[in-house]
Amino acid sequence: MPVYQLRPANADVEKESATFRSRRPLKIAAILVLSALSLGGLYFYREYRSTEALRASLLDAHHRLRRTRGAPVLSFERKVEALLRTSETPATAEGERGLLALERLREARGLYVRWQVGQGLESLAASPSQWQHTKDAFTRCLGISPASLPGFYEKSALFSSASTQAISQASGEMRLRVLEDEMTRRLRRDLPVLDYLMQSDYLMLVRERGKAGDPEAQDVYVWDLRSARLLAKQRLSLKGTLLTMKNEYAKGTPAKRPLENASLAGMQCAAARVFMQNHHPATESVARKSEPGE
Repeated sequence: MPVYQLRPANADVEKESATFRSRRPLKIAAILVLSALSLGGLYFYREYRSTEALRASLLDAHHRLRRTRGAPVLSFERKVEALLRTSETPATAEGERGLLALERLREARGLYVRWQVGQGLESLAASPSQWQHTKDAFTRCLGISPASLPGFYEKSALFSSASTQAISQASGEMRLRVLEDEMTRRLRRDLPVLDYLMQSDYLMLVRERGKAGDPEAQDVYVWDLRSARLLAKQRLSLKGTLLTMKNEYAKGTPAKRPLENASLAGMQCAAARVFMQNHHPATESVARKSEPGE
């Protein structure tokens, strides 16, 4: 007689229910992960669109700025650089004289730069801070106060291609907002200064042909910025020059010291005195823009 094994009627149902219950949390987790990814992707997509819209707006504003307010600034820089390139030919001891009256420079508005050996002209726009020489005593000893040409380039960097590149390469919206604020501030602060400096009457260059402060290798150039005419081109020879070393506590004639023992500022002042001796008042001078009421 066959033997039948009896099983509970709900055994298979219980197994299927257990399997279903074990899979249910996985499905819920998968749904939650997909939802989070979708929301995250939507968020980043919106952030990306917002960032790129701001970038496009800033690039458009900067291009318009270069075409309008930047055009005269960039034109002025090209004019200045063309004059500086003419200094490639070294000056002589005789040089160009007769067109420069120093007393007119004291009344005029000017720009000044010292060009050291090893500096390429292209670095004037790319790295103007490398051309700044805060301890330069040459113009001070001449009794004139021209503005710094490297300082002009630092302010005109607002219109440079490097500014466009900075906007193009900004990493996110926060960085773009910083650049936007900076552009607004610089327009308000620097543009009036640039407009003022572009009205300068003359450009003065001291070009060093040897090591810094070498008294035997300094050429001085002065141009009339309105006519682009060369007013002075002089090699400053200080060989054998004795500096007057005055001690305010000592009586009698000030002592004389060899140039080799002088400081850099002392040598620059000695060069200024040589330059002054070579340029007495002349019939022609730098063309100064008349002020209102003259």
